[in-house]
Amino acid sequence: MTAPTVTVLMPLYNAAPYLDEAIDSILAQTRTDFELLVIDDDSTDGSREKVAARTDTRIRMEKMPRNQGVVAALNHGLQLVRGTFIARMDADDIAHPERLARQLAYLEKHPEVGALGTDFECFGGASPDSWVRYFDAENLHIALLFENPLCHPTVMLRRSALGEPGRGYPVDAQHAEEYALWIQLAARTRLANLPDRLLRYRVHDNQVSRLKSAEQCRSIDLLVGAQLDALGLRSGARDFRIHHAMGNGFYPKPYLDLALRAWAQTLRTANDRMKVYHPDIFASQLNQRIERTLARHRATLRAMPRHRRLRWVLSTWVDSVLTKDPR
Repeated sequence: MTAPTVTVLMPLYNAAPYLDEAIDSILAQTRTDFELLVIDDDSTDGSREKVAARTDTRIRMEKMPRNQGVVAALNHGLQLVRGTFIARMDADDIAHPERLARQLAYLEKHPEVGALGTDFECFGGASPDSWVRYFDAENLHIALLFENPLCHPTVMLRRSALGEPGRGYPVDAQHAEEYALWIQLAARTRLANLPDRLLRYRVHDNQVSRLKSAEQCRSIDLLVGAQLDALGLRSGARDFRIHHAMGNGFYPKPYLDLALRAWAQTLRTANDRMKVYHPDIFASQLNQRIERTLARHRATLRAMPRHRRLRWVLSTWVDSVLTKDPR
């Protein structure tokens, strides 16, 4: 049997209400030389039966012996892929018909890129905006210091970029496994994002980012902290809050602008010493992050009920006085 160009890797666990739309969007791709590898993590809601009823020969399903979580399902799937490229897909999202074609065209033209995401459109519930802001390798490398800059279900991986067989998603970054993988990949290949919105990303109450946010935040703290360590910075708790504010956090602190600029200078000085990031691009992105953080801070405060806003302002001033924070 001829190996497909792409393996679309879809972990599956109890996604019956959304599954048909997700599968149909893959089967409708304009690029047809793919296999859809579904790894069922012992679903109990009829999801597995929905896949089994499909007759398209490009669909292949493997069942986990018991429910082990998405990381185990993904890593099991990575051992079974046959394609040169691996396209991630979640069982509750909808792919644009040209998603695979556009990503393959880019990767075939840019052999130095090992992982390629895309922009996306959110839908369902109180849908947030896309968080994809950086597209080139240098800016994405820097962005990893603050956040996960690639939307996981949009990513297409070059199979060879994963390294030796058995290498896959880290198992020690609970609910932030993709962020950990991008950090590892950035050390040996280049990352990129397409500006095209090639996925409709479904927002609903059963997503890991909502159900497991505390565990996810702890993993993110560890991953960010390790990168700060690589810059020679042992960040204290207060600096960590400022650092997260430069990602997507909210920190209603008096004189926030001064604190942000002081921390950015600390980062620039550390990078000048360690030479991890391109200095000019690093400085430019830090400035962008400061302006975006201040705009988000103002907008968040404006949107608060007046009594809550006053409480935030008072509590942060008190905290500033008690801790004698000079910034």
